[in-house]
Amino acid sequence: MKVVSDTATPALRALLKDSLPNRSLMARLGKAFERFYRRFFISKDKLPNKQGWPKSHFWSQRVATSTLLTKVTPNDAEVTVGEPAYRTHFYGATIRPRQAKALSIPLVPQAKGIYPSSGLITGLFLRRSSSGSAFLAKRDGSKIVNYFILLKSVTIPRDPKAAPDRKDVDRELLKEANLWFKRHSKR
Repeated sequence: MKVVSDTATPALRALLKDSLPNRSLMARLGKAFERFYRRFFISKDKLPNKQGWPKSHFWSQRVATSTLLTKVTPNDAEVTVGEPAYRTHFYGATIRPRQAKALSIPLVPQAKGIYPSSGLITGLFLRRSSSGSAFLAKRDGSKIVNYFILLKSVTIPRDPKAAPDRKDVDRELLKEANLWFKRHSKR
C-alpha cells in the first residue's frame, strides 16, 4: 500500500503537542473507566449469593463506592478500587486468623456478619464432630444447630468474574476516545 498524502500524522502531532488536550483525553478516559467499573460492580451486586442468604451489598456499597479516578497525567489515567477485600476476589487468597486461633465461618443466615465473641448470639458453645471438626453451636429446643464452623484457614479461589471482560472495557474507552477526538479535531 502506498500513502499519497498523510494528513493524520500532522493532525495527531498537533493535538498531542500540547499536554493540556492530552491530559483532558486521559481525564475523560479515566472517568469513563471509573463509571464503567462502578456500573459493573453494581450489576454484580444484583446477582443472588451462593447460599441464598440476605445480601451484604459488598459489590455495590463497598467495591463500587471505593472505585475512583485517582491520577491523571498527560500519558495515563489511574483508577483505583480502594476496597481491600476486592483483592481477595480478584486474585484469590488464603485467609488465616490474625487475632484468634480459628476463623469462624457462618453456617446459618442469622450468623452472617456477626463475630461469635460479640455476644450477639447468646448460648453458643463449642461442639466437636466425630471427625474432629469444631463448631460453635446453640440449642434450639430439642435440637442442636451449628452456627459456625471453626477453621485454621480458608482458601478463596480467584473469581474470573470479579472484573468486566477486557473487550467490553476497550469498547467503552474507544467510544469515549472517539467522542473526544471529534470534539477536539474541530478546533
